[in-house]
Amino acid sequence: MNKNTTTSTENLYHLNGKISVKQAIPFGLQHILAMFVANIAPIFIVAAASGLSTADSASLIQSAMLIAGIGTLIQLFPIFKIGSGLPIVMGISFTFVSVFCYLGPTYGYNAIVGAVLVGGVKQLLGMGRTEKFAQIMAAMGSAFFTRRICLLGGGIMAVAAITMVAAAAWLAADRGAPRRRVLAAHLGFAFCFAALYLFHLILYNYNFSDLEGLALKDYDRYLAPYYQAWMLAMLCLLARGARERLAQLATGGAAAVIFAVFCWRGVPAAGFWSGADSLYTLRADVQNRADTMNTVLGWPDRVLVISQGDDATRWYYYRYELTAQVVNGFGGFYGRLGETQDRWDSDFMNLVESENWTLYDYKAVCVPDTLVAYMAEKDCDYILIDRADDYLQREFSPLFEGGLTNDMPATLYHFEGADAAVPFKLAAVAESGVE
Repeated sequence: MNKNTTTSTENLYHLNGKISVKQAIPFGLQHILAMFVANIAPIFIVAAASGLSTADSASLIQSAMLIAGIGTLIQLFPIFKIGSGLPIVMGISFTFVSVFCYLGPTYGYNAIVGAVLVGGVKQLLGMGRTEKFAQIMAAMGSAFFTRRICLLGGGIMAVAAITMVAAAAWLAADRGAPRRRVLAAHLGFAFCFAALYLFHLILYNYNFSDLEGLALKDYDRYLAPYYQAWMLAMLCLLARGARERLAQLATGGAAAVIFAVFCWRGVPAAGFWSGADSLYTLRADVQNRADTMNTVLGWPDRVLVISQGDDATRWYYYRYELTAQVVNGFGGFYGRLGETQDRWDSDFMNLVESENWTLYDYKAVCVPDTLVAYMAEKDCDYILIDRADDYLQREFSPLFEGGLTNDMPATLYHFEGADAAVPFKLAAVAESGVE
């Protein structure tokens, strides 16, 4: 790396840039203060909550700063390639502060230390797994072999194809360091993929509902980009080594294999890797419908989106595509005016007649009167009926200008108020042939 020897403010943005002492002192103090606050704030919070003495708090702060300094030095000056070689400041985390603020006052600071040690060992050994965790882990293991992720099939087929390209790149590279680079890159991608897979196992267990987690919601969307990047990296390494005749043959062979897969499985509609997945078609459909609604809507407007039978995917897409504020729905029971004790805040909702309905997920028991009351409560300006059903057609039609049908196109209605004879007036209609 070239070092900058001139003293200039521009050098503040270079790793080895040289600046004057007059500039270095205030900028250095600024960084030191930022580093200290981020490192000692969690300790102050936990120590105060746990009732630690001044001496114990000081000891914790010293220990944290020492370890943070060692980690920062390793990042700045790598040891056996461990470290980035960049001025990355390592420190402690705020992640568990709220948990520690409960454990400390209740059981003492020693319990915090013990909980960290025991929890780490349990996570490492997989002890104490819940039934949900075990089921998701089994689903993730099965999905790697059975869930279609690319034109060839499941993840195992994708990894096999990538490994074949990596082998071709290894053969095409010169002996020695170039081949070692190919091998290291492939193994590095494999290790990171294993970490990514483990991360999504934890994600599905803790961040998704039971139904979504067990169904591995959006599994393809989360993992397909990594497979694509891995394949592209190996293809680039193969092309880099394509100098000699053998390398050219290997590159031609890889291109022939890709062409053969396209002929066998069909040319993908959404990219070179995946098939014509309905996810992309669905996004395009929502975008087309939203474009029509946006001719009426403005950013200050508040819109309640109803899409019967949706799994919240369309609702989330509308949040991105509409030039308005999409209002959250509710869950639970709101079947009588004024009775909100069994209702809770949610995001998306399917309107149902009773809690016994099993046709939809994200159920919200709602009747015409409570829908109008909810619109008024949330200060909504519009309601978007993206998809209707028999229940909406039968019970809610009198509220809407022109009525509702179960096969109606996406329609935007303006909310005229709870006292209006017809609360919802037609504002825009978006035709679409995609379901």
